[in-house]
Amino acid sequence: MLWNCAHEANEKITPDFIENSTGAELHRFSWLSDELIGELPIEWNWLPDEFGENPNAKLLHYTLGTPSFIESTIVPMADEWHRERILMDHSDQVHLDDWF
Repeated sequence: MLWNCAHEANEKITPDFIENSTGAELHRFSWLSDELIGELPIEWNWLPDEFGENPNAKLLHYTLGTPSFIESTIVPMADEWHRERILMDHSDQVHLDDWF
């Protein structure tokens, strides 16, 4: 997601607004008109649990649960998720060749 924080429409985002909005209102960007919301190329919002494998994907978006959940451990591209988790958790002490 690319966000223009300086845009005047985002001035509505205050602690009070956040506190009094539903999760759905925040997730849907209810304070923005549709013409202010653009699109990213699909490879920057790839849904592996819905679209399947894509070696050209730039960003994986797990909509039904990340591979951290037992129900989602074997979804498409779960290996990539786990590889990144290992790097994040142990980047100063792990070499991927030791794991994969």
